[in-house]
Amino acid sequence: MGRRVIPVGLYRRAKETIGDPGIVDVTVLMGWFTGVSLTLAAFDVPSNAVGLDQ
Repeated sequence: MGRRVIPVGLYRRAKETIGDPGIVDVTVLMGWFTGVSLTLAAFDVPSNAVGLDQ
C-alpha cells in the first residue's frame, strides 16, 4: 500500500494557522465523519422497503 505524504508547505501553513491541537482536531473530525458515513452507508435502507412502518 502506498504512503500518503502531506507536502511540507501545506503542513507548515496549517501549523501556523491552527497549530498542532487544531491539526489533531481536524484529523479526529475527519475520522469521526468517515465512521458515521460508513455506518450510514452500511445500514442504508430505502424508504419504500417492505416491513417499515412510516
